[in-house]
Amino acid sequence: MADDDDIRALSTAELRLLHLMREERCHEAAALILAADFLLVATGAGMSAGCGLKTYRSYSADGSEVPVSTGVSDAEGAELRYEELASPEALRVAPRCFYAFALGFYNAAADAKPTAGYRTLAAWQQLLFDPDDSFVFTSNVDGMHLRAGSQRVAECHGSKMRWQCAAPCRQQVWHAAESLPSPYSQPQP
Repeated sequence: MADDDDIRALSTAELRLLHLMREERCHEAAALILAADFLLVATGAGMSAGCGLKTYRSYSADGSEVPVSTGVSDAEGAELRYEELASPEALRVAPRCFYAFALGFYNAAADAKPTAGYRTLAAWQQLLFDPDDSFVFTSNVDGMHLRAGSQRVAECHGSKMRWQCAAPCRQQVWHAAESLPSPYSQPQP
């Protein structure tokens, strides 16, 4: 992907050519989608990042992985990594840290809105394909595809928008939006 200096160095003719090439690729992709018998879309963190949500991995300019801030620290003050917090073990050993992280994520995701990309995928599913002929497979845990209206969504890592007992008390799953008060809702009298 070109950086800003490369883009500024392009002539008007080169920019026009790039725009036409991109437009041509979009037309080709649209033709393929319209001719398809089945739609399978796989998405990941880039879709969530477009909504303003943090991803679980970040990379520096040289390509090395940079720890992502979770905002949750252990008793000694060391910041905990996502991998340490998003686990049943964290819930068992450090429930306050686990819930601080989980509720922080929930609040951020609840405040985020599906982007045009999410809405477009939902429209493709609803308008171009029979209900059984399209499917979204995502590694995202923010529920954004469902909020945008997509049908037949598989969240391979589950969803932080649905909760279940940690102990084997029952099989019921709660939708967090129905179970938790919004951080912006007014208390009921």
